[in-house]
Amino acid sequence: MPDFRLPNPRTKGSLKTSATGFSEAKTSVTNFSAAKTNKAHGSKTPIHLHAAIKPRKTTMPQQLTIALSKGRIFEETLPLLAAAGIVPSEAPENSRKLIIPTNHPNIRLVIVRASDVPTYVQYGAADLGIAGKDVLIEHGGEGLCQPLDLNIAQCRMMVAVQKGFDYARASQAGKRLRVATKYPGIAAEHFAAKGVHVDIIKLYGSMELAPLVGLSDCIVDLVSTGNTLKANNLEAVEHIANISSRLIVNKAALKTKYALLNPIIEAFAGAIPS
Repeated sequence: MPDFRLPNPRTKGSLKTSATGFSEAKTSVTNFSAAKTNKAHGSKTPIHLHAAIKPRKTTMPQQLTIALSKGRIFEETLPLLAAAGIVPSEAPENSRKLIIPTNHPNIRLVIVRASDVPTYVQYGAADLGIAGKDVLIEHGGEGLCQPLDLNIAQCRMMVAVQKGFDYARASQAGKRLRVATKYPGIAAEHFAAKGVHVDIIKLYGSMELAPLVGLSDCIVDLVSTGNTLKANNLEAVEHIANISSRLIVNKAALKTKYALLNPIIEAFAGAIPS
C-alpha cells in the first residue's frame, strides 16, 4: 500500500517518498477505473483512454484530375504527359472506362467530349485539361487560365462552299447567307465583322452534307488536310483562324494545388513540339 502519511521534514528523502506514493495512488485509481470499465464490457483488454482522446492524424495527398478527349488530341498529348512523368494505365480507345488511373496514385485522367473539357475544368471537376482554341472561343474561357499553347492538333477554321458557288458575290456586305456549323459563335462574329447577315444553322456532324442538299450556302468548320472537302465536291474559300490545342487550368486549383500543377506545366512547356 502506498504511504499517505505526511512527510517528516527532519527525515531526508521523506518528501520524495511521499510524492512517489501519491503518484502510485493516482496510477492505481486510473487503473482501477479502466479495469472497472473493461469489466462492465466483458473485456480483459486494458483500455487506453489517451488513444481514444487523441487519434493519430493522417494527411491524404491532394488528388489531381486531368480532363482529355479521345482521338487526335489524346494521342498528341501522350508525349507531353510522358515528359511530366505521367503514364495512363490504359488507352481510352481500348477501354470503356471514363476515369483512367495513371502511374501516380493521386493523378487520374477523365475522358470527356472535346467540347465539354472547358466546362469540367471551369467548375473544378478537373484541375486542368487540354482543349482546342475553337472550343475555348465557343466556351468563352470563363474561370480558366490558359498558360500554354501546346501546338498540337493543329488545323484551320475555314469557310467552305460547294464548287461553283459564287462566294465572293454572296458574301458582300449587306448580303444574307445561310451558314451551317457547330461553331455558331465563331461564325456569327466572323460574318458580323464583314457586314454580312447570316442565318446560323447549328449542326453536330457531317457538315459537308449541308451545302450539297441545299440546307446551307456554306459551312464553317475545321480543315486539316482538306481531303474530306475534296471528296464531297467542296472547297475552302476563306480563312478565319489558325487552331491548336491549349493547356487550360482551373483558376482556384492553380492557387490551392500549385505545388502539384507547376511541375506539370513546366514539363509541358519544355516538351511543346516546334
